[in-house]
Amino acid sequence: MAPHHIVPAAYMLRNINNRFPSDGGRVPERGTRVFEYPRVNLNNNLTALLVENENVCRILTKAHLQLFGVETVAVDNGQDAINLIASGARFNLIIIDKFLGVPDGPEVTRRIRAMGVSCKIVGTSTWIFENNVDQEFLDAGVDVCVEKPMRPRWLADLVLELDGQ
Repeated sequence: MAPHHIVPAAYMLRNINNRFPSDGGRVPERGTRVFEYPRVNLNNNLTALLVENENVCRILTKAHLQLFGVETVAVDNGQDAINLIASGARFNLIIIDKFLGVPDGPEVTRRIRAMGVSCKIVGTSTWIFENNVDQEFLDAGVDVCVEKPMRPRWLADLVLELDGQ
């Protein structure tokens, strides 16, 4: 079986003439790095819970976290996340999508916080800056709201912060 590869976003932005729109349309020289994936070396064992109902976002975000050395559990609905926390699972980071169905992301966040969870919680959505989605999430108890898909560099910086670096 062939190994899986993550395709840097810059390669997906090429137009039909194999040029990069952000670079005035010029073709980069051979061997030029177009995209550099963040490198993360952790000092501690970190764990994350990813609560995401969209398959592509769940797979990509989990892959990023695992590449950064974070042990990651992913669930596709809020009730599974609540049950996991209620069973005693502990995490350094929880990432929750806004639109999970019933219960939605803010409600899951409220319930998790009510169980005494104090770790960093990140609220995500493709619509984070519209209709006060960010304020609703913040009121529910998330620490920060981020539009998805999350950028690898931002996620790497967050993981390093949690690691105390």
